[in-house]
Amino acid sequence: MNRASQPRAVSCQRKLGSMAETSPIERRWPWIPAFAGMTFLLFLSLLLTACDGTASNMGHEVSSWFQPMPAAPAASAPPVNAPAPLPPRAAKVAILLPLSGPQAALGKNMLDAAQLAVLELGREKFELMPRDSGASPPQAVAAAQEVLKAGAQLIIGPLFAASVSAVKAEAAALRVPVLALSNDWTVAGDGAYVLGFSPVEQARRIAAFAASRGLNRLGVLAPATAYGDLVIATLKESGSPVEAATVVRYQNTSAAQALAVQEIAGRRGEYQALFLPAGGGDLRRIAAQLTTKGLGAKQIPWLGTGLWDEAETLADPALSGGWYAAPDPAARVNFAQRYERNFGKKPARLASLAYDATALAEALANKGRPFDDTTLTNPNGFSGLDGIFRLTPAGVTERGLAVLEVQGGSARVVEPAPQKF
Repeated sequence: MNRASQPRAVSCQRKLGSMAETSPIERRWPWIPAFAGMTFLLFLSLLLTACDGTASNMGHEVSSWFQPMPAAPAASAPPVNAPAPLPPRAAKVAILLPLSGPQAALGKNMLDAAQLAVLELGREKFELMPRDSGASPPQAVAAAQEVLKAGAQLIIGPLFAASVSAVKAEAAALRVPVLALSNDWTVAGDGAYVLGFSPVEQARRIAAFAASRGLNRLGVLAPATAYGDLVIATLKESGSPVEAATVVRYQNTSAAQALAVQEIAGRRGEYQALFLPAGGGDLRRIAAQLTTKGLGAKQIPWLGTGLWDEAETLADPALSGGWYAAPDPAARVNFAQRYERNFGKKPARLASLAYDATALAEALANKGRPFDDTTLTNPNGFSGLDGIFRLTPAGVTERGLAVLEVQGGSARVVEPAPQKF
């Protein structure tokens, strides 16, 4: 992509392209004040309500951290010839997404979500700088170098782990933090915070739920991947409420999966529930094979992770009745409606990450908070479209997750997500 075709920075005072006359989000409402009488938390809304009267769920910071600051003592009147005060400098936030290459459609979808956050929260103190990170680390590095030279104080993205590793090295040299949109926890740290959904949190959440139902011995049928390694290690860590009583691994082939299903079926008496940390076509194929072996979700409880949280998987009858840990989808419903109303299409599942990252950056900018480690790792966390979350000093994101049940093509909450850490 040449320089002339780069996406232009999005000002909070500017409408988006052809949306200038048709967008329903054309007015700004005042801040919604915090409710002082809450027992544990003081919420301060960071969102402006849309014209239809509904507000986005990236509405508040979890703690009382954003309470109004005490009034400063009155200053003495300046001399008559004193220069006029300079306007506050706008925070410059870059967002790097694959706007070209095989994942360009996903990148554009996520950029639209970020721009929606600008329209809904935008103030004079914020400027979004979109750039194309392409499909390779060198392209992402070139984009990062451009925005850093232009004064970016925070980088949102990139999406791919290899690009995150390359970009964070460039950003670290200037002490600019990176809110990576990847779900690869291995690239966290050294100034990069990975906003994607961690399998560790999901495994812990579903394990605690299983224990609450008296399911303390689990059979685990997991892929022989780093993801599988991590969830199994989580179940085996000290203090885990469940025991990984039977563990069977498989390579990513149909034949290997069939052999693994046969083995786990032969050891049926060793476990009370079956943990399936997989997704997509692999999960649906394994689900069909387990059902033919008499180990369907109606014969034995099935447990899963957020990899189940996709439309095709939820529509699979074999998975009906299974439980998995993921963000409560309720908050995303309103977002999806607003997104579709503005852009004429449905948001991708990852679009909420781009929205929340942009909303967080805007909230901090509008309150005059710096994009430093102390601010970003506020232990009380923030509230977004995917529930409460907080960034840890190690660079991973902890989230408050719900437990959902697959039910007729959708997901039903069986245990709600926590509202505070």
